[in-house]
Amino acid sequence: MRKHAAFSSGPALLLRQSCLLAGAAGVMAAREFWPGALFWAFALALELSSIRAGGEPHAAGRAPASGFFSSLIPSFEIADVSGRTGLLLLCFLCGAGYAALRAPSSPACPDWLEAAASSALTAGGEERPPAPVRIRARVERAERLPGDRLRLLLRDARPAAGLAPEVSGANASAVVPYAGRIAWTWTFPQSFPLPGQEVEISLRLERVRGVANFGQWSLEDYWHDRRVWFRGWSRGGKADARVYGGASFASGLRAALEERFDAALPRREAEFPPRREAEYPANSSIASAPLPLTPGAGLLPALVFGDRSHISREDADRFARATLTHSLSLSGLHLAYAAGLGWLLALGLGRCVPGLWLRVARPRLAVLLALPLAGGYLWLGQAPVSLQRAACMLLFGAVLLLLNRPKALLDGLLAALALLLALDPDSMFDLGLQLSVLSVAVLALSLPRLESLARFAVPSLAGPGPHRKDPPARRLARWAILLGGTSLCIQIVLAPLAASVFGTVGLWFPLNLVWLPVLGAVVMPPAFAGLALSAAGAALPASWALHLASLPCDALIWLMGWMDRAGLLAAPVTARPHWVSMAGYWTLCLGLPVLFLRLCDRKKPWRAALGDAGRAVPVVCLGCLLLAAPWLAARHAEENGPPAVRLRLLDVGQGQAVLVEWQGLGARGGPAASPPGLSAFGRLLVDGGGSASGSFDPGKAVIAPILAANAPPSVDWLVNSHPDADHLGGLLYLLENFRVDRYAGNGDVAAPALAQREEQSLRRSGLERETWKEGDRLRLGPGLCLEVLWPPARERTQKGENGGERGNNRSLVLRLVWEGEPLALLCGDAEEPVLRQLTEKRGKDLRAGVLVLPHHGSARSLSVPFYRAVAPEAFLVSCGYGNQWGFPSGEVRRSAAGLGIPLYSTARHGQIFVEWTGPGGPFRLDTARVTK
Repeated sequence: MRKHAAFSSGPALLLRQSCLLAGAAGVMAAREFWPGALFWAFALALELSSIRAGGEPHAAGRAPASGFFSSLIPSFEIADVSGRTGLLLLCFLCGAGYAALRAPSSPACPDWLEAAASSALTAGGEERPPAPVRIRARVERAERLPGDRLRLLLRDARPAAGLAPEVSGANASAVVPYAGRIAWTWTFPQSFPLPGQEVEISLRLERVRGVANFGQWSLEDYWHDRRVWFRGWSRGGKADARVYGGASFASGLRAALEERFDAALPRREAEFPPRREAEYPANSSIASAPLPLTPGAGLLPALVFGDRSHISREDADRFARATLTHSLSLSGLHLAYAAGLGWLLALGLGRCVPGLWLRVARPRLAVLLALPLAGGYLWLGQAPVSLQRAACMLLFGAVLLLLNRPKALLDGLLAALALLLALDPDSMFDLGLQLSVLSVAVLALSLPRLESLARFAVPSLAGPGPHRKDPPARRLARWAILLGGTSLCIQIVLAPLAASVFGTVGLWFPLNLVWLPVLGAVVMPPAFAGLALSAAGAALPASWALHLASLPCDALIWLMGWMDRAGLLAAPVTARPHWVSMAGYWTLCLGLPVLFLRLCDRKKPWRAALGDAGRAVPVVCLGCLLLAAPWLAARHAEENGPPAVRLRLLDVGQGQAVLVEWQGLGARGGPAASPPGLSAFGRLLVDGGGSASGSFDPGKAVIAPILAANAPPSVDWLVNSHPDADHLGGLLYLLENFRVDRYAGNGDVAAPALAQREEQSLRRSGLERETWKEGDRLRLGPGLCLEVLWPPARERTQKGENGGERGNNRSLVLRLVWEGEPLALLCGDAEEPVLRQLTEKRGKDLRAGVLVLPHHGSARSLSVPFYRAVAPEAFLVSCGYGNQWGFPSGEVRRSAAGLGIPLYSTARHGQIFVEWTGPGGPFRLDTARVTK
């Protein structure tokens, strides 16, 4: 390979590899232009670094043959800078154009589906979610998820005979099937339909639509990349599912293998927790199913088949915090077992058939036997993207070996990536593929250096004398250095991506040093043996093998549970880096090792080593600049920008969360304008949303990423207007994981389960709950205060003691005021009696620029006199898309139209952003969704 001037001890890419990177950058730029453009500039910099420091290019000619492409495509060099730049630019444009042509587009929506997924209007003009519709569809894919859930991708959906909403009385055969996919999530499934079968179900269909907030990951893009445009959920027997037809041969065979495997797994002696009859009727097949698996045995279907339905959500969360989730994913590790089995088969055949190795070399024979086994496992694991990448790399490596070409891990990785992007450009944005590609790239770049380090740290004693081989202890020590070093390097490189996606950085990656060898040597061999024995009908030996495989898994789950209870299994919340900072971090990951290696090069005089190291200094400086640039830009904007107060009504679904931020307030009147104890910069969060779903926490999934975007995970004030779950639930994650200065509420106590968790969160944070009442005035910053207009001081109540109405009517009513000018009025869930009392109070000033309508726009909180007293310029409503109550109600929308005041709702507009740059001045309003 060519040695790069600045990366002489680092990565050296051939021109064809640089072209592949440029094409991948173009695919990224088709959706995210600036990150893709920076990625392309990085590939160009690597390519142009082949020009020597003196400015003379390498001698023209063919590059050394290496990798898969060298056997098919001639290597070539373009000597001049403009030629290389033009070639990489052409690859970039080709990648972007191809991705744009292959961008997912919604298929035509038939009339029956449009009617089935549209909100219904009541006689009073209220919007209600669509009613369930009976459909029949073909199963394309089935995935089992943690928490006993089944996710099915359905195709060719059509209404069942006589049940289409708008085609009643018409010929059902004339109804056009839907050409796209529908995702159906079934919690506590009563049956397990297989790909190829048809299902008839009653399902409430909705368009794929997630929460929409500025700069946040899009659930809609995730599903659209998988060509899914509609979704539905059901629980237990409510879907009234009926399965028709036979599964495809491959799906039926896989299901039979999984059924035999499942029957041989060890199970609990008693069921805990007991079955819920509401979800599992007595006449269902699930009601008479075997007892649940032991915790350790529940991992084995995930490791062999990718079936995670036997893993509890608590254990899945612990695996994530222990940075061990990747060990449950089907990846290259599993295909390595197939390759290893091929090698063992080749060894056995060579022993049994003398002379076989003379006709077919043992490595080639091992490859020929491993490829069918790998293909079989690809089918067994239902071919997730990470497994496809590993299979492509194995295939390319096999072709290299069969063609007598040298092995090149980086070439195989790029070739696999090119093939996957050619088949589906949107796989570029698949998180699993991103993590696996980065991990293999780190392995390819770091392994040679770690091998040198291992040989240096533990010198070999092998020689012609008595020590023909190193003692096992020395080989084990070198192996430990390689495993620990690669694991550390992978964790370091993946840290910014993990922080950006998950918001946490795991501290327990050293567990991989123990668990991965145990998984490979102790768990997987008996697990695959159990699979083979169960497939052969040997149930008793299979159960013995699977029991043996489950013991280390049980030990790991017990260990993680103990660490969690002891408070040791922590995954600290960290700032979510900007993509520019991530690019700078990865540039440093390349530049710093080169700088270190050149400085430590003992083969050269120190002056020459220092000169070589100096060529890597610009790379390190560029990495530092990119790493710090977003943070410096944000701080500069805060320090030098005009004083401003911002209000963000966050889209948290059916709930409410209001974020208030202020900056530079003290600058208006000089240093004297900033009283002691008041900061010119800060933020306050009123409510945090909440969800009845056990898998969706708005505080963790929505609010934390917004608060930690390019900023430390902290907030000055957390305020709970009243302890309803849809206002309080999301605050608890922030209390437990963010730095919070003050926490306040109205004094009421939540329902018992939520109140207990709130108390635990307060104990962990060390905060005391403040109680606010009418007449309180809280100073947030210089000239900025929060007035409490309601409730009056009285004895606190617990949610549920006196009914929800009284709890709603004790909501905090807060007014944000800047230097005497009212900005916004927040009313929680206050209803009409409270609003009437506030309006009738003589001398009560209720004016505000924007009004966050109480109770999500409910008709029970409608009060036109109150609206007139506030006299806002805009109504803001926080509610969920397609919510069952029809918020905002038709009466509220008609009242707003009659008053000539625009109404913005998170259900339609996503996050609503309001900014004031001066007290009493006009405000700027923007929304995350662009609506017509």
